[in-house]
Amino acid sequence: MLNPIGAIPVLIALTENYTKEERKHVIKRSIMVAGGVVIAFMFVGTYIFRGLGINLSDFEVAGGILLFKVAFDMIQGRTSNTKLTSAEEEDTLSREAVGVVPLGIPLLAGPGTITTTMIYFNLKSNGLDDQILVFLAVVLTIIV
Repeated sequence: MLNPIGAIPVLIALTENYTKEERKHVIKRSIMVAGGVVIAFMFVGTYIFRGLGINLSDFEVAGGILLFKVAFDMIQGRTSNTKLTSAEEEDTLSREAVGVVPLGIPLLAGPGTITTTMIYFNLKSNGLDDQILVFLAVVLTIIV
């Protein structure tokens, strides 16, 4: 679900006036933010949702619906209809914030990535060895 290739056009568009070092800093920051969010939700996401009265089965259904909608929109070739005001655009494009939003969250660590890792990590059939493998897969994906 983590798609760094899909984030490249957004990275290029948002950092076109950046130096090479600034661009590297933005990339590193977005990777760290995405990795931290995914790992955090993998371990504590179910407790957060349980506190909100949402169990993992509800989350699986909602995540499946969300993934279906995203996939269907991609097949149809639709783009997002969300528009920003000029003040929001200026705030979003600050040099430090670009690595966090939109690159780290939601492009790298979006709802699909968070949902998938939470579900695979917290499956009732998974033992500790399976959880370690899921964790290692996430860490290796972040490193690569």
